[in-house]
Amino acid sequence: GIKDCMLPLLHQVVDIPTANKGRRHRRRCSNDRKIDAVVVSCGVNNVLWGQSASAFGIELKSLLISIQSSPGCEHAVVLVMGLPDFSRMPFLPWPLSSVVGWRGRALKEEMERVVEEMQLDEDGDDSNEKINGSRRRRIALATIPEVQDILGDAQNINTTNHPLLDHLRHDPAQLASLQIQDFFADDGFHPGKHGTILLGNLLSRVYAEEIGISVL
Repeated sequence: GIKDCMLPLLHQVVDIPTANKGRRHRRRCSNDRKIDAVVVSCGVNNVLWGQSASAFGIELKSLLISIQSSPGCEHAVVLVMGLPDFSRMPFLPWPLSSVVGWRGRALKEEMERVVEEMQLDEDGDDSNEKINGSRRRRIALATIPEVQDILGDAQNINTTNHPLLDHLRHDPAQLASLQIQDFFADDGFHPGKHGTILLGNLLSRVYAEEIGISVL
């Protein structure tokens, strides 16, 4: 399941840069470290495998609970990356795009339900309310916008100030020449350079809002 695949990443051995150029040493993440944010990106393979929404929801909730109870994550913001609209993936031919899109919408709705359920306590209070004397851990959903819409809006109004395309702020010529495929890897499915930057900008904005930092 997704918990068995993803939870060990919190405790993996990581490479740490050293003062000597080009040299690194390895150490295991300690249990006394403090983690500010955890990004969870899952669900795409579950869509492709045809997993039911209910089974996905059970696995996702189990993963999120396990993350929140992991050492160092007690006060971390858990950012759940939303699922894209597969029916609008430019490289999926019809009718495959329609079938995968239908599956994706079912899992997307289940993801939203699980996140909302974990954001609220039994009385429907906000997730930042204190429960049993301690502040409840925060969780947020980063909803992936449609690349076609973002790119179209930015190019049609001739601006480089779109918050998710901030890396092109000073390069209007490149923005004007961008096409949908520039946001995807060579397989036409995974995010490429511009798609990865867009998702990074999205996550940073959601995280900033979650910790109370105003973003434009």
